[in-house]
Amino acid sequence: MTKASSHDKTGPVYVIDTNAFIVFENIFDPDHSQPVWDFLSEKVDEGFVRTIDDVIKELEKLFPTNKITQWVSARRDTIKVDKEKDHYEYLQSVIVPACPGLFDPDIVGTLFADPELLTVISRNQPSRFTLVTDEARVEIQPNTNPSNYGLPNRCDALKIPYIHGQYAVPELFKRLGMRISGVRSGPVKIQV
Repeated sequence: MTKASSHDKTGPVYVIDTNAFIVFENIFDPDHSQPVWDFLSEKVDEGFVRTIDDVIKELEKLFPTNKITQWVSARRDTIKVDKEKDHYEYLQSVIVPACPGLFDPDIVGTLFADPELLTVISRNQPSRFTLVTDEARVEIQPNTNPSNYGLPNRCDALKIPYIHGQYAVPELFKRLGMRISGVRSGPVKIQV
């Protein structure tokens, strides 16, 4: 198993996608929701919230001035799950065949964290790791282009647990032990 942190504890590990970090910042402005950010920091330190370096790089490239990018980048060594030595071989032999349209070998090294997220989770402990994404599940029709499948569809194919959609971030906090109300409008109320 990949070492996520020397502080890693037994329990579910939530691996966060780029868009879920952006949604988190949009819902919980750090200037007005510091207790929520502090709670998330605790969960990172305890090993229950993780991401991968490719997501951090996406945030740094696409959202360099966002507070969430600065927050995640400052925790890079604690928050990231390292890749196994055979990461790319596993991606090619397991992930690519299970997820048509996901991966183009001609764009390796570009900003596209989805194949990397799926590989890290699938390669490690999919029974313990849960992907958190704002992406919606796509209803697949016979003419649906596989490149349009969302991360939830790909998680289904790989039997990876996930939290997805517009309420993924509040659901994550609920699973981590924090009840949040008033998320979409009005002041945020927090219960731990």
